[in-house]
Amino acid sequence: ASYWIYGLTPEGKSYLVSLLREEVEGVFLFITPQDAQAENLYGDLCTFLYQKEKMFLLSSRRKGPEGTHLRILHQLRKEKNILIVASLTAIYQKVPSFSTFNKDIFCLRKGARTSRDTLLKSLAERGYESCPLVEELGQYAYRGGIIDFYSPLYFHPIRIEFLGEKIESIREFDPLTQSSVKKREKVLVSSRNEIFSTRKSGENLSPFFRVLPPSVIILDEPEGIERQMEEKNYQKAVTLKRFLKNANLCLSGFSGKVSWAMSKRPLSLSFSSLTSYQGHFDLLIEDIKSWIKNKYKIILLTPSPGQGQRLKELLQEKEIEAALKEKFFLVEDSSFLSIVIGDLRKGFIFKEAKQVFVTDEDIFKRYRERRQRWSSQEEKRIKRWTELKEEDYVVHIDYGVGKFKGIETLLVDRKKNDYFRVDYKGTDRLFIPVHQLDRLHKYIGSSDCPPPVYSLEGGRWRWTKQKVRKATRELASSLLRLYSICLLYTS
Repeated sequence: ASYWIYGLTPEGKSYLVSLLREEVEGVFLFITPQDAQAENLYGDLCTFLYQKEKMFLLSSRRKGPEGTHLRILHQLRKEKNILIVASLTAIYQKVPSFSTFNKDIFCLRKGARTSRDTLLKSLAERGYESCPLVEELGQYAYRGGIIDFYSPLYFHPIRIEFLGEKIESIREFDPLTQSSVKKREKVLVSSRNEIFSTRKSGENLSPFFRVLPPSVIILDEPEGIERQMEEKNYQKAVTLKRFLKNANLCLSGFSGKVSWAMSKRPLSLSFSSLTSYQGHFDLLIEDIKSWIKNKYKIILLTPSPGQGQRLKELLQEKEIEAALKEKFFLVEDSSFLSIVIGDLRKGFIFKEAKQVFVTDEDIFKRYRERRQRWSSQEEKRIKRWTELKEEDYVVHIDYGVGKFKGIETLLVDRKKNDYFRVDYKGTDRLFIPVHQLDRLHKYIGSSDCPPPVYSLEGGRWRWTKQKVRKATRELASSLLRLYSICLLYTS
């Protein structure tokens, strides 16, 4: 039977789908009217479900990364147990058939013999763009015997290292730090996107929903989906209308049905959103005591372990004990009150299940907004090495001011790795592993004159840091004395 479930909050929909997902295996397709709704629901689902390698967000090409459809097809080749959150536009986009997709991909294995030039040619034919550094899907770069490329089939870009005509190593790497994440014995290479995958075969593409295997279909706000169909001129798409009509679940905040869902059984659930406490902690304490008295399960969600520990201490001051957990488990435990590391847009109450979810923002909204204002004043660290240009002045936390000279590949302990090169006074040079990018900062000066470059051998930088620390302590001491005088004067 298929159901029209109403009385849901946006976050409640994600929770309901998570409960169903725990009980039923198979391909789940959760369709939303627009991309923004898909992104929000996917974010909520990530709090409730932890197998993120089996969860996919599918937005239209305008907002989502290209090639995501191919990544899903690749996953479906391996198993039929995934959850896809997609907008209506995204499921109507065209993709190759499974047979064409299988013909398009090829495998690279560690130890196999192939030439670097052959791989570069294959990447170019499949639509990959050559660039100095791989950071985004569909890019490739090469230097010496190393080829990097970012395939849509994987969450990280791939680094292939050649030794002559032989593949010496295959690794996934972090595009931000350029450091290795995972070693692989083999890797599959596909086209950059759906269009390039059919260039050789000449096959026509089909809408994504038509190539999916039998799925559990869930519609978010069918009224909104119907409006989108009118706006996108999908009303003539008979196969799409038939596909949506066969949905297993329609989730809505209201009881009114659309014309093509009249046959679905209505089911009302009591979900309600929480009113923000705006920092009034005593009001939260009163509600917690009331919920516990009525035997509700209460989950307080915080974005980090540190904030979770602080919240636990605040509750202890009010003589309320809470269990601090790193993950949320859908299977209930004996704890009436838990603090869980996670993030939802807004808390809610599920009356039938006697469950309450309270988010960090529900509790401390005004304080979070205040911290955001200060964030613009914080020091901007280097997050990507592409923020630096050759000849830029940088500051190393241990060695001081030097001049950035780019990235070089060095053989150290019989292994090739990438290093940042920073030149210092005279012939001094420092090679920094790419995964230690956090130790470099951009130099920010108060004048247009170039800064003095330090020597690696001298202790000038250490002396400078000690001098700054001393001056900072003296300033802090002066401010404390001034504050004490002000207090005495006002009293």
